[in-house]
Amino acid sequence: MRPNNRPQKGSTIKVEPIREPKDIRLIKKLLADRPRDLAIFTMGINTNLRASDLLPITVDQVRHLKAGDHFTIREQKTGKLRDVTVNKNVQEALQELLRTMPDAGGGEFLFQSVSGFVNV
Repeated sequence: MRPNNRPQKGSTIKVEPIREPKDIRLIKKLLADRPRDLAIFTMGINTNLRASDLLPITVDQVRHLKAGDHFTIREQKTGKLRDVTVNKNVQEALQELLRTMPDAGGGEFLFQSVSGFVNV
């Protein structure tokens, strides 16, 4: 019998952000050999973007960015345009991911599905 890890129907779950630098370092260490996942995590932590805002980012939007540069996205939840500034951590994570995607076309999604299907 599988343990039931789901909350009881009607109950609420409080979700807290990861705040402790040591916890962030530990997660980055665990993701170090998975450039895609590390880039998603690093961008989320440093830009405060939701996963739904990260997944539509294309290779063209970030390929040539340097620390201090920015790109624009449309937030999925609000529909508002938002300028996203890239810091050194994000730039390094993006460049590491792009090194694993040498044949990626500019219009391709940056964060490809692990199963090989394109994120939609």
